[in-house]
Amino acid sequence: MPMASNKFQQELEDWQAVLKLPAGRRVLARLARTGAGALGASFAPGDALATAYNEGMRAMCLHMLEMARAASETDTALHDAFADILTFKEDSHDN
Repeated sequence: MPMASNKFQQELEDWQAVLKLPAGRRVLARLARTGAGALGASFAPGDALATAYNEGMRAMCLHMLEMARAASETDTALHDAFADILTFKEDSHDN
């Protein structure tokens, strides 16, 4: 299955390109915290459809964080990228 391997490698390289930019790290950090992001709750009391929607958003954020983690592990120059995303503070523009 070399095609899938090449596709995954290209995806990792794309994520590495995003993570090399401080702005890319900030955007990913904001997405992880927005609404029902990976770090938020997805349950909406009394509203099954909203809960399902929120869980879909959360799943996408978790996927993005997992790809960021994988990309940062395969490129030594990005060693701190994943930690930067998780510890991002909105008022700090150095991350």
